Amino acid sequence: MLNKNVVIYTNESQDSVKLKNILNEWDIDYEERNISENNDYLIELQKKGIFATPATFIDNYCIQGVQPDHLKTELNIN
Repeated sequence: MLNKNVVIYTNESQDSVKLKNILNEWDIDYEERNISENNDYLIELQKKGIFATPATFIDNYCIQGVQPDHLKTELNIN
């Protein structure tokens, strides 16, 4: 279906849960990298210049926070 690589950086926040719920509702496959569970993911995210979660990378394009309309555009969802 979707031919895009989706990686989300999360923690234990409500916004991270909300983002995952949205992507699951849309049947989007994604890789989750929880910075609370793995410090290497935090370092990886910071090297990209991002210092807050959730952060969604779609083919290396970053959307910070929970932005459903922006996500729909980048994921080509009507």
